[in-house]
Amino acid sequence: MKSKGASRLFRLPSDGSRLHGRMTLTILALAILFILSSITVFGADVALVVQYPDGNVHTECLSVGDNADGFQTLEASSLPLTWSQAGAFGHALCRINGVGDNAMGAACEWGNESWGFFIDDNGWKLSPVGFDTPGNCWNTDFGSIEGKYCAKDGDMIGFMRTSYDESFNPLSFPSTVNYEDVCSRMAISDIDVKVDGKKDSNLKDGDRIRKEAKPESDVEFKVKVDNLYGQDGPDIENVEITVTIQDIDDGDNLDEYSDDFDIRPGDTEKKTLKFHLPTFLEEGDYPVIIEAVGRDENGKRHEARAELTLKVNKDRHSLVIDQAFLNPEVLSCEDSTPLRVRVINFGEDEEDSVRVVIQNADLGIFFERSGIDLEADDEDDSVYEETFIIDRPQDAKDGTYDLQIDAYYDDTRLEDTKNIPLKISGCILGDRSPQGTTSSGEQAETGNQRTVVVETTPAVTGNLVAQPSITYGPVMQKGDFWSSSMGIMLLVLLNLLLIAGVILLLTIAFRRR
Repeated sequence: MKSKGASRLFRLPSDGSRLHGRMTLTILALAILFILSSITVFGADVALVVQYPDGNVHTECLSVGDNADGFQTLEASSLPLTWSQAGAFGHALCRINGVGDNAMGAACEWGNESWGFFIDDNGWKLSPVGFDTPGNCWNTDFGSIEGKYCAKDGDMIGFMRTSYDESFNPLSFPSTVNYEDVCSRMAISDIDVKVDGKKDSNLKDGDRIRKEAKPESDVEFKVKVDNLYGQDGPDIENVEITVTIQDIDDGDNLDEYSDDFDIRPGDTEKKTLKFHLPTFLEEGDYPVIIEAVGRDENGKRHEARAELTLKVNKDRHSLVIDQAFLNPEVLSCEDSTPLRVRVINFGEDEEDSVRVVIQNADLGIFFERSGIDLEADDEDDSVYEETFIIDRPQDAKDGTYDLQIDAYYDDTRLEDTKNIPLKISGCILGDRSPQGTTSSGEQAETGNQRTVVVETTPAVTGNLVAQPSITYGPVMQKGDFWSSSMGIMLLVLLNLLLIAGVILLLTIAFRRR
């Protein structure tokens, strides 16, 4: 006989409450599914390195569940594997991609060599445990033989055919590989390079930049970086791109860095980094290293790397007018202005007959320097510098004139030309010296007036130009007006008006009496 409590516990709901109960169960089931779907299944990315007897190396990133055993981890690879039957120590690995030994029961037909199982621990070490030995996961102590290998995120495992010494130490080890080179979820997928505006597109790791550079070339790298995670994966954050041109600056590197940026899963970002090559550099090939580094939201480091080759080529003869400027660029009342000129030998050959000419026919300007020796690839002896004084011609009209600068090698072979504008404008009176004072501080006086005379002496350097004297008109001195004839007449008129006023006042007073 059932108790009343039991009957209440298992009492079937009435028809009116069945629908409500079903709806409650449905909502509860959906909530459970939502919670389960939101639970993150943590996995492990394991780098696999297989070195074959012929020297070829296969690398692959294996994504498995955290704590997956060695058998499960290797089965996630793309390689065909041959295993023995599972024995007391689990499975034995006999063949990888057809290379190795035949399986024989719970073992392999091993000869002098077998596939060694290595784990990276700041270098390759032979695993002390098997792939799927029954029991718990190995504690990662290389002095312990308890348990089995279990995958952890960031692990790198390697395999190589090896023989062993009497203490069962392996005599061969796999090649050294960086984990990030195998399991990074970030990739440099495309590189565009511009050399002095000429573009070379869609370059990949190992490519040679087809456009050649020269001294003082402008080189631009546009780098495309991908986040290889699926849409549900994490962002890769604080990514920085570094481009390094090795040994190009007198044996030193040139480096440029991008600003930090984030990449969403499945997305791509592009960054541009620019270089201006040194003035003095040797002809040849220079490695260009492009690296991108960042971390995902879980703190895991990701790297991508590509290497290009940049060729620098220099002409036999290459004279460049590197600098040419006036200061000031306008001649008004100034008698002269300096013109700074610098010529550099960028060529492969030493030049011992360089000639520099500066001229403008309208202004009668002509300078020439010849017999200049310029070495090649020498920061001091490859440069010619001089300052020329450009005088203001006496009869020059206002306007802008081009000073033509020519650089020749072998005395007659024109290599470079530059035109520098020189503006000439008229003087404004009073610009040259303070009113009332000559350039020597003298004054010429005549009676109550003085005449101001400004005398200038032109610079002797460059064109010798005679300068005119400038004479200003009479200057009235303070206090001279009342002593002049007009001042005296005005004083007399004022006195007459005053006397007439007094007489008028006296006449009016007498009439009232």
